[in-house]
Amino acid sequence: MLRFYLLEEYRRHAYIARKFSLFIFPVYIVISTLFAAYFLDYIFAIIPYPYFIKISLISSFIYGFGVSSFEFLGRSEEKFTLIDASMILPVSPRKSYLYVFLRDTLYYSLLFVLPLYAGLLLGTIFTSLSPGQVSLFVFSIFLSMWIGYSLGYLSFSLEGRSKFLYYALLAFLLIYLITFFWNFALFPPEIFQRTKNILWLIISAFFILLFTAFAYFLAPTERRKNENYENFRLSLYQRLFKNVMLAKVMEDTVRGRIIVKSLFTYFFPMLLLFIFIKVINKVVSTASYNSLSLSIVLSLFSVVIYSWLTIMDDHRYMGILPVSASQLIYTFIKAYLLIISLISIPIILIFNLKTLTLLPASIALFYLNSLYLTSVVARIAGYRINSMLFNPGIVFRFSLYTFIPGVILLVSSIELNVYSFSLLLITICSMLFLIYLNLKKIKEKWLYF
Repeated sequence: MLRFYLLEEYRRHAYIARKFSLFIFPVYIVISTLFAAYFLDYIFAIIPYPYFIKISLISSFIYGFGVSSFEFLGRSEEKFTLIDASMILPVSPRKSYLYVFLRDTLYYSLLFVLPLYAGLLLGTIFTSLSPGQVSLFVFSIFLSMWIGYSLGYLSFSLEGRSKFLYYALLAFLLIYLITFFWNFALFPPEIFQRTKNILWLIISAFFILLFTAFAYFLAPTERRKNENYENFRLSLYQRLFKNVMLAKVMEDTVRGRIIVKSLFTYFFPMLLLFIFIKVINKVVSTASYNSLSLSIVLSLFSVVIYSWLTIMDDHRYMGILPVSASQLIYTFIKAYLLIISLISIPIILIFNLKTLTLLPASIALFYLNSLYLTSVVARIAGYRINSMLFNPGIVFRFSLYTFIPGVILLVSSIELNVYSFSLLLITICSMLFLIYLNLKKIKEKWLYF
């Protein structure tokens, strides 16, 4: 059965990516890893090896947990899948979920870990790393991701049993990550990577088996029916937002649990950002950030919420309505701005607790970069951007539009002086003009569904 689940996942991505473009993502990983390997000595000069390992492995763990949570919680209600068909197939939903867990462990590890390994092996040509060191490091990465996969599987099973248990697990994970940063908690793959002690490898494997076993026995034994149809509040949202399309999208956001899903695609990356910044400032003599630069980085992560908004519906039915694709895109942008305000403004306030004088500028830069990035994404990829990562043309254009202004904003906000302020001002004016241009082009380009 497992091979059918793997085949289903491949066909899903092949359909989205249009055949050969599916393999573009691994190529990007190889190239970016090779590029990073070239500067590895400079990275180690800034970040000592133990901190680098800690950041890399805990990032892999969070990545694995996020991917697994998305697969189970984000796609478990999709129709026309093997999970949905398990009700009429000679396989129980419980076993079907186990196959999904094994599928994700294999599929996404092959999609990510093997290209990473290839890039680092090529990097041994011009670095001091040996193939043995690279192999051990990549194996530790895989081990960290596998623990994350199994914990995401367990979170899904707990969510099916009790919302309280599910949120308790999330709270425990948050506390664990914070205590790990302060060196009060241990992460077995990280200790195994540093000490090469087989005992910590065995402990890592034990936790994977433990999480998987609990997840399997606690998993739902039958498919739950979605009862959200009883909770329509469209008229309430319409009175609140004075726009029927925005009301519809916001109701979909609530009923589709977009805020909850953002925990894995937005909140935890922000937590990782906090950890990374704290580690950097712990090992360098001067502060490497300020509240302005943190607001800019925060806006980079916020774009993922726009992608969540674009995958809630099958938009083909809108082709028979008196609505254009550009109208839907503008509505998504409005909803996106509302949601990131609810989530991000409190984070920005925390950033600025010690420097309230920078608060207005931090909020302004956050909204500027968020709206700029979203306008670029919306103009290039439209109302459905799930194929974006697999389309080399879209990725190239998005990188071209966003990399240069993003770097200028980030560097200028860190090094505040007359020259950087002038460059920052020029960049802001250019971005405002491009936002206007992008929003105008959306209406011209995206007429039909």
